[in-house]
Amino acid sequence: MKIQITVKPNSKKPRILEAEDGSLVVYLKSLPVDGKVNQELITILAKKYQVTKKNQKKIWCQRSQKTA
Repeated sequence: MKIQITVKPNSKKPRILEAEDGSLVVYLKSLPVDGKVNQELITILAKKYQVTKKNQKKIWCQRSQKTA
């Protein structure tokens, strides 16, 4: 399964918003330092999609800089 995700770090409250096109906007509390955002993102996605701790390693994120 592939999902387009836009991550907004340093937010007041972590939450996930789903757009009409199926993409996600994920707001995270962590700062983008030392991989903290990536770890928080994996944890939140694992909870949303009910992935066990054992299978969390299979969640893979690709970094992309998109500009409009």
